[in-house]
Amino acid sequence: MGWVVGFCFVLFVCLFVGVSIMGEVKTETKRAREMEEEQTVEDIILKNDMQPHPEGGFFKETYRSDTRVHVTQDDGSIIERSAATAIVFLITDSNISRPHRLKSDETWHFYGGSPLVVWEWDSSTLQITNTRMGPNILEGEVVQHVVPAGKWFGSYSEGAYSFVGNTVSPGFEFSDFELASSEQLRRMGYSPPSQP
Repeated sequence: MGWVVGFCFVLFVCLFVGVSIMGEVKTETKRAREMEEEQTVEDIILKNDMQPHPEGGFFKETYRSDTRVHVTQDDGSIIERSAATAIVFLITDSNISRPHRLKSDETWHFYGGSPLVVWEWDSSTLQITNTRMGPNILEGEVVQHVVPAGKWFGSYSEGAYSFVGNTVSPGFEFSDFELASSEQLRRMGYSPPSQP
């Protein structure tokens, strides 16, 4: 009989501790959400010393590799580039990433805010595919996504803002960046995304 009482006591303590820990986890999660909501677009721009990007949104270059690589251009010429570059990038509900393409692969990293949709146009199928970036990986969101070199793409936030990072390799140069013309947009069947 004594062991039953002891077992019940241990079980009670375990349940009490478990409930207490779960309460603390929920409180911390709630605090994190509240802090995220309190951050404004202006706070993020100022804290990161961000500037407007020609494609839309705001950015700050945070890394440029000192390692140099040789890159063969479409015309066969060889140019030199940094091995990689990285930026922090902020897309807002009123400032989307307009259709563009790069001559390098670009890896997107999700950091915070609302989910972000990265859309890509496949010139062979004439189809647009969407990738939803965000923290909820159990619901199919991804925290990292690669857009291959030469592909037309853009992005938009599903809320007030999405805070992301972009790593480009070989490194980004504005001379390798092309905004879509109105004729290219017409061929894509592009229309600006509707905001939630």
